Amino acid sequence: MNFSPARVGASWVSVVSVAARPAVSPARTATRFSPEVRKEFRSIRRANCPRTLAALRELRIARATLAAAQQASPFGEAAVKDAMAAVRTATTNVQAKVQDYLLTALKRPSPLPEVDAGGACPPKVSAHRRTAGLQTR
Repeated sequence: MNFSPARVGASWVSVVSVAARPAVSPARTATRFSPEVRKEFRSIRRANCPRTLAALRELRIARATLAAAQQASPFGEAAVKDAMAAVRTATTNVQAKVQDYLLTALKRPSPLPEVDAGGACPPKVSAHRRTAGLQTR
């Protein structure tokens, strides 16, 4: 194995870059909710697109600053610590925005379930007939 400083430094940057990326995308997170909440979440994300893109841009800048600080010669520990703090702040900012969107979607009233024209409940299904796929009337 090659443990030269350049090789180790490059590995460190790639590990930090991967670790700084969110593990779960907002779209994937939204799939855990009802179709109504997902639809509302998408609508809110679209409405706030400029705000979200600005936060993501800040995160990309913070990550680039961290990568540059790690590669600086001579190595400046204070600069790297400051850059790491900026990445944490930017990451938290993006996460907070997406969570705000989700909370807003969850708070919006969902449509009431549809009721048939007669207002009657669906017929009961006996345990025996349920297993056979038949309904009682």
